[in-house]
Amino acid sequence: MAVIDNYNRIISVYFYPRVTDAHGNVGKGQVNLSSSIVCPENGRKPNITINGLFTTDECVPMFNLTIKNLYLDNIAARYPFIRVEAGYKGNIQPFEATILYSFTESPGPEGETVIHCIQANAPAWLSTTLKIDLKEGFAFSDALDAIAGALGAKTSPSEGVKSLVSKDKFVFEGMAKDAIQELKKHFIPEINIKLMEDTLYASIDAEDIGGSPIDLPFLTTPPQLVGGKNNSVLATIQTLWNPKIKPGSKVSFYASYYSTQSVMANVKEKLTMNVNTVQFQFSTTKGGNQMTLTGQII
Repeated sequence: MAVIDNYNRIISVYFYPRVTDAHGNVGKGQVNLSSSIVCPENGRKPNITINGLFTTDECVPMFNLTIKNLYLDNIAARYPFIRVEAGYKGNIQPFEATILYSFTESPGPEGETVIHCIQANAPAWLSTTLKIDLKEGFAFSDALDAIAGALGAKTSPSEGVKSLVSKDKFVFEGMAKDAIQELKKHFIPEINIKLMEDTLYASIDAEDIGGSPIDLPFLTTPPQLVGGKNNSVLATIQTLWNPKIKPGSKVSFYASYYSTQSVMANVKEKLTMNVNTVQFQFSTTKGGNQMTLTGQII
């Protein structure tokens, strides 16, 4: 595997204004781009770092951007919606998000601005209320549609949850984000519900997002393999960031040169893992290019 160097690391950032429609709903101005930092594929690059921790348990993913010498004032108020395109040439991951807050760590000619982002419409997520009254035997999909409608989002339930029905009734009044947690209490096994950008996803924890395993031919440190419940094997691995990998992905890697005899006795030379958490840091100009994955060997 060729070494991934600074020349093909890309992070571009696009800032959008806040707009209000005829009904008073706040959203992103799709056309009127306020400002942008476009990273070239080659040559001198802007100094930008993105880092985050994505898990199957977190309903709304969040991440941080650190930009050096960013000369924009009142970012969260003036340009609250942001699109980040990060990765390598030919492997770019877009992140649509709302800026929760920003601050400058070291003012001056070498100032670093830190921007904290949430991958959802923050005004809707933080303030939307709703009332739900579904009778005994309600369908999970009906409750999910009600919550998504209040948030102005679409739904994307997996095949495993589309036909789920609860024996209980579902009565709720309050914040839409709290309704998600209440809805999960009515189903066993627990359903993973995640709002990303404008879509509310739902799946059973044991499910994955599909597709073939992503091969990881190079690990930066030996993997940590430990025994879990019911003879399961849990793994923690570190490698270069791959924008395609997210909670629910499957990855494969070789473990033949790592030794934990009590654990390795029942595993194959090449392992496949269901990913539960993704922690990453990726920079255009610095040495930081790392992700840590945890999950269960399958």
